[in-house]
Amino acid sequence: MANSIELKAIITAVNKLSAQLKGMRREMKSFKKEFSAGMAGVGYIRGGRCDCNSGSHQTGDRL
Repeated sequence: MANSIELKAIITAVNKLSAQLKGMRREMKSFKKEFSAGMAGVGYIRGGRCDCNSGSHQTGDRL
């Protein structure tokens, strides 16, 4: 009897959380895309176009 109640509680909890977890997964996927795009920009700057550590700014832009 106790095992049946525990199993029912676990199934109920999973059912209630599944929609929230799906939303969190979607938000993390979106964040990953935005973060990757931002890091690609940093790689462009560090790749020689603008070496901010040496003070030599080929484009004249400052971060």
